[in-house]
This record gives sequence, C-alpha cells and structure tokens, in this order.
Amino acid sequence: MIEEIKDATAAQYNKGVDAVNDLINGRLDAVIIDKNPALVFADKFSDEIQYMDFHYDPEDYAIALPKGNETLQSQVNDALEELKSDGTFDELVSQYIEN
Repeated sequence: MIEEIKDATAAQYNKGVDAVNDLINGRLDAVIIDKNPALVFADKFSDEIQYMDFHYDPEDYAIALPKGNETLQSQVNDALEELKSDGTFDELVSQYIEN
C-alpha cells in the first residue's frame, strides 16, 4: 500500500520530454509516463534520472469516428480484424505495450 504524501501536487504536461526536463532540472520529484518512452529517457539521461517499473491497471483504448459514418466504421473494423487475424496486432502489443 502506498502511503499518503502530504503537501504533494501533481501537474500534467503535453509532452513527456517537458516533464523529464523539469525532473532533470529539479522542478519535479518524479514523472509518471508510459513505459517505452520512460526507458528511452532513462537511457538517454542515465546520469540524471533512473527508471522504476511499476504497474497500474491496464488501460482501455478507443477509436472515435464521426457519428453515422458506417462506411468508415466498416473500414476500421475490417482493418482491425485483418491486423488481428494475421498476427500484426499481437506483435504491436508485444513490442510497444507489454515490453
């Protein structure tokens, strides 16, 4: 169980690199970011920061389409089915999400 941290504040950044720069420059105590970018930053700035692995619950993703555009919906569904059936989807998940 994580203990409560008193007087802590959180901030959002549009770009992970901006948060990492603030971490390196002492304006932040920690950055929470997706694993793969975190590994890249930790490698690039290995003298200044360290990577710490931990897990949250899995995230859900969605695709937003214009309401009523059944042609586009069908095309997206067909493309997703093709990616799943030929193994590309699982390869991408393994490479970019599960690493």
